[in-house]
Amino acid sequence: MRMIISVVFLLFFLSLKTQTFGSESIPIDTTINLSDDEFAELEKKLESEDPTFRFTFLRDNDISFFIKAQKKRPESFIWIDMINMHFASERYNARQLENEDEKRLLFENALKYLSESLETFENVSLPNDNDSINKVHKIYLLTLKEKIAFAALSAGNLDLAKQSAQDMLANNTDSELFNYGITENQAKTLLGCVALREKDIPRAKEYLLKSVEDLEGSDLSFFGPSFILAKELLEYGEKDIILIFLDNVANIWANPETTKPSDTRKMAANQRKIDMLEKWKEEIRSGQIPDDPMWQ
Repeated sequence: MRMIISVVFLLFFLSLKTQTFGSESIPIDTTINLSDDEFAELEKKLESEDPTFRFTFLRDNDISFFIKAQKKRPESFIWIDMINMHFASERYNARQLENEDEKRLLFENALKYLSESLETFENVSLPNDNDSINKVHKIYLLTLKEKIAFAALSAGNLDLAKQSAQDMLANNTDSELFNYGITENQAKTLLGCVALREKDIPRAKEYLLKSVEDLEGSDLSFFGPSFILAKELLEYGEKDIILIFLDNVANIWANPETTKPSDTRKMAANQRKIDMLEKWKEEIRSGQIPDDPMWQ
């Protein structure tokens, strides 16, 4: 949950452009030389409920520091949060670039630090008697693999993108995990995008439908799904499959298992999402591609 909230605040932070926060930030050279106690205090500040220090720190420090900090304390999840947030900001910046070579270079560089982070994280020694820590570790591991798969896809490394997405599915075996549905959806979406780049449209369409299959009642009811593959298939003129996909999304968003009738706020939110889906379907039938941020 914290990762998702962090990304929401990050997008808000990026939209502010010139606004700066008054929170203190610590330059890289100073932070690297902190004592263990001071370093622990920095982690505590970064993990606080107030996101302003975290985003100021993100803005003022380079990815190289976050990688070094993760190696210093590989068991701390906050550095994975910071690396993920840095990558989210680069994805945001990539959407502003018109030059495809510049975009590809950005994601090639991202692959380097994400792969280094994953190697560090995979070598963390986990406790045998703490199931909750092990589950959180699995969630972060799957999240890192998704970032690598997306970066590889965007950099044109289809083999790595496919391998990473397949690894996500192979490791996503616990349906009780918080991000089980999101992981299933993202992995199959990425595999569909790879198929599309390989000109295998039938396979891409198959993955699109599988990306929301049997996920009613999962976390996908609250967060997601991804519409990246849907948008790309629309660009190929595949309207019919997208309309079926949206009907399946409606079944997930309106699933009664995730909402009590007494929860009027959630019921109203569900209805707004269903109305949004109907709007998208009307746009698609008229030959348009929805320009909603969820399709970006």
